[in-house]
Amino acid sequence: MRFDVWTSTACAALFAACAFFLPAPSRAAEFSNDQKAEIGKIVKEYLLANPDVVKDAIEELDKREKVAEASARETTLTKQADKLFNSPNQRWSAIPTATSRWSSFSTTTAAIASSR
Repeated sequence: MRFDVWTSTACAALFAACAFFLPAPSRAAEFSNDQKAEIGKIVKEYLLANPDVVKDAIEELDKREKVAEASARETTLTKQADKLFNSPNQRWSAIPTATSRWSSFSTTTAAIASSR
């Protein structure tokens, strides 16, 4: 799923703000409400002065999502390899001396071939 740049920027800024406003329970007592407000103001000013930080964070998130998607695809293909490459409805077409083969996954073709 893709978001537009402004939505992504807003999400990243919200995440950064939440990281400072909602610290771990064990550290929550360390900052007063005034200190939290000041931290929020500092973070906001920093992000407005350095929007490239948000852009870099979004690019890193996109990179991580692409790696996760590729890993998920690889896992799925590995788990389904037997069904994909050893189906009884599959036929192989190849020249005996060729270095690669093409596979047809059509069940219609298999049904027609088996009825002959």
